[in-house]
Amino acid sequence: MKMAAPLFRFFGKVSRQLTPPWVSSRPLIRHISSPAAGFPPLQTYTEEEAMMRDSVKKYAEERIAPFVSKMDENSGYKGITCFIVDRDTEGLHIGKKENKLGLRASSTCALAFDNVKVSEKNVLGEVGQGYKYAIGMLNEGRIGIAAQMLGLAQGCFDHTVPYTKQRVQFGKRIFDFQAMQHQISHVATQLEAARLLTYNAARLREAGRPFIKEACMAKYFSSEVATLTTSKCIEWMGGVGFTKDYPIEKYYRDCKIGTIYEGTTNIQLSTIAKYIGQEYDS
Repeated sequence: MKMAAPLFRFFGKVSRQLTPPWVSSRPLIRHISSPAAGFPPLQTYTEEEAMMRDSVKKYAEERIAPFVSKMDENSGYKGITCFIVDRDTEGLHIGKKENKLGLRASSTCALAFDNVKVSEKNVLGEVGQGYKYAIGMLNEGRIGIAAQMLGLAQGCFDHTVPYTKQRVQFGKRIFDFQAMQHQISHVATQLEAARLLTYNAARLREAGRPFIKEACMAKYFSSEVATLTTSKCIEWMGGVGFTKDYPIEKYYRDCKIGTIYEGTTNIQLSTIAKYIGQEYDS
């Protein structure tokens, strides 16, 4: 999972043992992948509001689910604390598996909380540092999403180009038509640019240098390239590309989430612009 590395780095080993309740009053829960995520950052909803809006979404793939809770509403972002809730916790209800367009191998469920209580041992990291942890995971996660979209697009491209070299129309291979060659060359160039952007963001992160702008660029561009690549590949495949006999349509469905989660395309562009503005103010 794309969040695993930041979680281990921030928190290390965390006890799962539940002890007497230490907080029980109307926990505020913020889900990064919810439809309401975006501006303002770390928008929160009460349990009742979230359930009424049916907009609280969270991956429920693992036994332990990390959450961000605003424990002190008067402290702003400094009142946000991260903690874990065991799947078997009383009052935690996991909803039905969502019938998604793509990424169907990854289960996505709604979570409902009914007077859930957690112990002090379930706090992840330090109290009041939840915002820092959440933003840190988002920033690093965007590099992971860029790599995911790049691999998806490359896989689709690798499945399609050999077909264009086998399929014959009007006496020659589809690949040999100049118009087709120009399109394939354009997509291949876009893929290479996305790869370099992703590698550069990862290089900066590993070197301990500022990388947020570059991570946003990589995530934004790779997601757009994946959308372009999968769409073009279906066109190059012709009618069979629209069928489930080939994996191209699956790549097409899976790539769409790349422009949504870990921050939408517009969020990436806004963040990039913010850092560009800061560079030219200095």
